[in-house]
Amino acid sequence: MSVVQRLILVILALLVPGASLRATVIKVGSIVPVRSPWDNALNEIAAEWFKISNGTVVLKVYPGGVAGSEHDMLRKMRLGMLDGAVVTNMGMTQLNPNLYVLNIPFLLNSREEFEYLLAKMEPAFMKPIEEKGLKVMLRVLAGWLYFFAKEKFIYPEDFRVFRISLAGDEPRLEEAFKAMGYRVIPIDIKDTMMALQSGMVSAIYFPPLIAASAQFFALVPHMLNLRASLMVGWFLLNESTWERVPESYREPMEKAVLKATEGLLRKTDELEVEVFKVMKENGLIIHEAPGDAWDKWRALSMKAIDKMVGGAYPKEIFDQALVLLEEFRKTHGR
Repeated sequence: MSVVQRLILVILALLVPGASLRATVIKVGSIVPVRSPWDNALNEIAAEWFKISNGTVVLKVYPGGVAGSEHDMLRKMRLGMLDGAVVTNMGMTQLNPNLYVLNIPFLLNSREEFEYLLAKMEPAFMKPIEEKGLKVMLRVLAGWLYFFAKEKFIYPEDFRVFRISLAGDEPRLEEAFKAMGYRVIPIDIKDTMMALQSGMVSAIYFPPLIAASAQFFALVPHMLNLRASLMVGWFLLNESTWERVPESYREPMEKAVLKATEGLLRKTDELEVEVFKVMKENGLIIHEAPGDAWDKWRALSMKAIDKMVGGAYPKEIFDQALVLLEEFRKTHGR
């Protein structure tokens, strides 16, 4: 939240008699960068919640990972140090391993496939989270991840010469990449630039917005224009925190969340187009994938993932996802 927005909330609090004395402060950690579309949406939600509750509900957001990694934030929620968190699907797998199927590289190929899978597998995805006393305020497709590298690559075998940076707290993804035959080095995002500069790693697996905002692309200027996997954004609150909010405010507050995030994906897409333009102007080389590339990358990924089924996540979940995707592609095409 910007200084101006905080000042506005303080002024509003002063205008509402006694509001600051009885306010419910909801502390939420967020991994999204400051001033990103997601961060702007959270600030809008904070302002709307304050307005709806007459200043008695204050959403305090700690953006840009200042509250720690996704693993750290979820742990702090369990300990009561945070009331909520905005995380990606990577972090959500710690709460429900079934969700790992959404992280599998080259499993999904479109937004429509994601929406179909999410709708059909709703109980398997949501029930375990709710049973942990968590309320999902929002979930939305937040973009796609791509591979960036120091030199040109097109096919899976080309990528084996690189040392790949992956998030330090994602052991299942690390296992998957190693099973694909790649050299993986777990590194926290805050240490990625140093690792690239030192030559410790020579490739990354990130959304374009992060590759651009963190300036990673300058050191790994080759990108394959092939969407590897999707990124899902989740806004979670502890159910006990939500129950502290007066019931009369809850429905309008939930509507405010939906309103603030309407068009979020569109805004993300528009910003992604802009950052691609900026990165290309500053040295990024985007390599178009030949027609057979996606099938080759997917075949390697499926072979590696097959070894993990039953360990990283239940076999029946993986099998169900494959059946549903095959069903969707037969009627809609890939």
